[in-house]
Amino acid sequence: MHRFRLLAGACLIAALMIGVAGRTPAQSTFATITGTVADSAGAAVRGVNVTATNVKTGYVYTAVSNDEGIYTLSNLLDGTYTVKAKATGFGDFTTENIILSARDNRRIDVKLQVQAVTNTVEITSGGAALIETETARIADVKDREQLRALPLTLRRAWDYFTLTPQINRTTTGFNLSLAGSHSNQSEANIDGITVTPPGGGFAFGPIMDRTENLQELRVEVSGNSAEYGTPGGVTLTTRAGNNDFHGTFSDYYSSPVLRTRNPFATARGTGINHRLTFAAGGPVLLPKVYNGRNKTFYFATLEMGAGSAGTALITQTAPLAPWRQGDFSNLRDAQGNLIVIRDPVTNQPFAGNRIPTNRLNPVSLKIQEKFYALPKVLRLRAIHRRLLGHPRL
Repeated sequence: MHRFRLLAGACLIAALMIGVAGRTPAQSTFATITGTVADSAGAAVRGVNVTATNVKTGYVYTAVSNDEGIYTLSNLLDGTYTVKAKATGFGDFTTENIILSARDNRRIDVKLQVQAVTNTVEITSGGAALIETETARIADVKDREQLRALPLTLRRAWDYFTLTPQINRTTTGFNLSLAGSHSNQSEANIDGITVTPPGGGFAFGPIMDRTENLQELRVEVSGNSAEYGTPGGVTLTTRAGNNDFHGTFSDYYSSPVLRTRNPFATARGTGINHRLTFAAGGPVLLPKVYNGRNKTFYFATLEMGAGSAGTALITQTAPLAPWRQGDFSNLRDAQGNLIVIRDPVTNQPFAGNRIPTNRLNPVSLKIQEKFYALPKVLRLRAIHRRLLGHPRL
């Protein structure tokens, strides 16, 4: 009986934990290569060493086929890979230019040909699948070259999302609807770290407004895996250094001379703007001290804006001078009737429709005097008095 009670208690705790579990954040942005290793007759070959080498960094991922000939190379960063397989008594297998995007699950089956032990035959396979066949996900991927080539005035990732079919931006806020789902049925993550608000909905904040540090943008429209708690989502991966040094500098310049006039405006917009971007990355090289090729890399990026302020016509309603001191004795509606100001504590009218001085917040008064302009007529009179030295006008 005691053992039964312990088992029942454990089941109850497990059920409660499952019941209160919320949506789990994204786990990773790594890609996977999987497949089977077989000989020319189609029989599975076990114990075959399979490697995937990142072309730009030289990093090598390794796996060994199991008794069923199945191998899996996991935790691969996005990039271009060369896959090789070696086994005693068989010729080497090589397939190149395998381009992986974030969260890809790519199948590459290895077929080995029997060869003499002393011979090595290299088979370069160009038949690697260009699309993901291991899952039913519907996704759209834009790599670094596409992000640079497509026109992007404001340099923000938001402008790319709606280029994907079945993606619509909601009428309010920065939220997206994926394949007709609600805005809180999708999420966004950067390098596996979610940037989705705690209450649901899509990403928020300026972290989604820059693209110079992005390597890839992947939109999962539907069919997301169970690892993610939503039908679809957006995955952003940041850039990293590799064995080749690369650096960029750009300035998106905008001025009234080059700016097109809004057809509903009488003149072109004013102000000059510069959107500056800088990026650099490569291997860590310290002459005669350390060679970081294939091992250690760096990458840095900077985006900023500068320029002159534009001008705009602002129509602002400013309170009269007596109102700023709590005097509403002449506050009337369109019919000339007095608008009564009541004490929020007692709900009784203030005497003379004036708020006592001791009821005015001193901090609010200072903020009002510093940031809230006087009506234009009264401000001009005050300036005139100071210029002429008149105590009164």
